[in-house]
Amino acid sequence: WNTPADAQRCPSKWGTGDTRGSANHVKPASVLAAMQLVKTGQIVELGLASRELRTPVIAVGDFNIVDTDPEHTILTGLTGLRDVAAELAAPNPTVRSGNPYRTQSSKPDRRVDYVLARDGEAAAIVARDVKLVFDEALELDGDAASCSNHAGVLADLEILPGAGRT
Repeated sequence: WNTPADAQRCPSKWGTGDTRGSANHVKPASVLAAMQLVKTGQIVELGLASRELRTPVIAVGDFNIVDTDPEHTILTGLTGLRDVAAELAAPNPTVRSGNPYRTQSSKPDRRVDYVLARDGEAAAIVARDVKLVFDEALELDGDAASCSNHAGVLADLEILPGAGRT
């Protein structure tokens, strides 16, 4: 793949040197669509990079996707990664309305933080337990607070040598 010429990459009715005219036509919907493309691109990049690994893979963090998003399907499909919480029937929301930092949010409770695992060729990963941590409200200088605006996810995983995928 080669970077297209400016005229092909950034067409503008004001010419290739335009730096302001097209920006006047950027609407919130197009910004959201562009952000979605970036997120999908990041997921695909992670998926393709991890597919090449022969060792067990554990991917953790705030993926900013819910399990019904197409990006979740792309990620697990491209990589073969398993959602540990779903596997253990414990897919609890990690972003919750009860969190002191989220009291003004109208968004519903949801799970965007994951522990994902995939067996390697010579070793398997077995999920033993998963739970939310650091999700309790606490008091800080007389105000409600929390460790983060997301609950943490703690997983107990066991690596079993000699029991990998074929």
